[in-house]
Amino acid sequence: MSEANYDCLVLTLGFEPGPLLRAIASYGVKANGTIVVLTAEYRDERCERAFLDLQKLVRMLFKDERGRHEINIRRVDVCLNPVLRGVEQVSATLREFVNSNVCIAFTGGMRVLWIILLMTYLLLPWKYEPKLVAYLEGRGEFVEIPPIRSIFELAVHGTRLEILRAIGERPKTVDELSSELNRDRSTIYRNILWLEEKGLVKKVGRTIELTDLGRVLSLSQPLMQAHANI
Repeated sequence: MSEANYDCLVLTLGFEPGPLLRAIASYGVKANGTIVVLTAEYRDERCERAFLDLQKLVRMLFKDERGRHEINIRRVDVCLNPVLRGVEQVSATLREFVNSNVCIAFTGGMRVLWIILLMTYLLLPWKYEPKLVAYLEGRGEFVEIPPIRSIFELAVHGTRLEILRAIGERPKTVDELSSELNRDRSTIYRNILWLEEKGLVKKVGRTIELTDLGRVLSLSQPLMQAHANI
């Protein structure tokens, strides 16, 4: 069992409890934390059995010395049609955790359920960016998903976008960027600080490099109304 880092672990349930148990073991839930299990509202015997098995195992794993359950497990039967009704349901459930450390794991279930959870993640005003992971069926492992909400929230344009594209070619120093982009060093430096704070670039020695998320944004055209440059 990994170190418990999260106040809430959000899981999607299909017909097997295995992927959900792997997520719990891999990412951990703090004592008195909550596991939210999202299922399709359509009743299915296999899904019912999977949830009961999961519930039983979680209660066995998370007990204190007095036999009391340390973890709350909450099931939400999500409406899949219309989709927005499902988003309302999931949002109502997860809203109480927007100020908590949350891990969202796509661990099974119908594709529409994943879409509903993804839409909810994008819409809620999280204080801390949730961790996103998806289970790879057949491989028994998880892949981490970059904080894609940032792509919609960050209005990267002007000098900031020019910096991302310039260092997308190769890592560069502040002086190199100042010369190449014809901006003074203070302007370059202020914008780099902003990009670094947002997780788009990182400093390696004297050079500035793109993060994975920064590389994605460096390839994009600004799609939303931009914030004013510093």
